[in-house]
Amino acid sequence: MLFFVAGTVVSKLGAGLKERRAAGIVARMGARDARQVLANGGIFALCAVAYLLHPATLWWWTAAGALSAAAADTFSTEIGTLWSSSARSILTGERVPAGTSGGVSSPGTFAGVFGALVIAAAASAAASSGWVAVTALTLGGVAGSIADSLLGATVQHKRWCGTCETFTERETHSCGTRTVHAGGIRWLDNDAVNLMATLTGGAAGALFATLWAA
Repeated sequence: MLFFVAGTVVSKLGAGLKERRAAGIVARMGARDARQVLANGGIFALCAVAYLLHPATLWWWTAAGALSAAAADTFSTEIGTLWSSSARSILTGERVPAGTSGGVSSPGTFAGVFGALVIAAAASAAASSGWVAVTALTLGGVAGSIADSLLGATVQHKRWCGTCETFTERETHSCGTRTVHAGGIRWLDNDAVNLMATLTGGAAGALFATLWAA
């Protein structure tokens, strides 16, 4: 519930401005669809079911790590896009339009750390685990967010609008032009990248659980 409420709040902040800045770049704006929900919460849900079937600390921390990564990515994207009309490529440092996969900014990065910290602190408080757990889960969440940016900049599917001469995730650009494949793996869209980011955070949580029990 904390992730849902916090994510909803940051998503609605300056929604109109963010849509004007990124609508021509990202595949979808506005309310999340089923694919996006599964990409961000699927690993958490699977861990929750696994915990019900076979209660174990491993499932708890894997779920917390995955949700921490989802929060980090959500906060960094929403605040970064709101703060500035541009970002910088995580690979080259070149300026890219706000909303571009693989683009990062200082405000977005700090917001991502804060988002991961919010979930990490809540999970650790619920488990009475202390600041070591908070630190580990926060780092796991940030690692997931970084993985998201790296994958977005390298292998995520991207398209090209010949009319506007710009990259986009849309099959039909905001100008109405049908776009063409311009790089990356065709099936690896933003939802798939988000899923991999939560897997990274979940793996970090599982690693912490294993080391904590050792």
